[in-house]
Amino acid sequence: MFKFFPFLHWFEELKNLSTLKKDIVAGLSVSFILVPQSMAYAQLAGLPIEVGLYTAFIPVIIAALFGSCPQMSTGPVTIVSLMTATALAPIAVSGSDGYIAYASLLAFATGCVYLIIGSLRL
Repeated sequence: MFKFFPFLHWFEELKNLSTLKKDIVAGLSVSFILVPQSMAYAQLAGLPIEVGLYTAFIPVIIAALFGSCPQMSTGPVTIVSLMTATALAPIAVSGSDGYIAYASLLAFATGCVYLIIGSLRL
């Protein structure tokens, strides 16, 4: 059970009030950096800023719950934003509904590839 749900190990650690306080401070620190960063990277990719907020928090939560490495960094990065804008520019107009749909499809396909790679332990 712990193999597929690594976050179950946390319950023992969170009983310690000192650990809980440190986790809250760490979460607030990350959010103060992540919110403006994700909004800027969304604009860089040609997407609305609210899309950047969704793409900032959802992958971080999933990685925190199911990731096997607590030190792994997950979140928006410059190169992915630039690659998304470059890949989608010939297909749709930046900021349009089609552009957002293509960006969502690209993110979904990338997630599927990562899921396959992780499942095969590559």
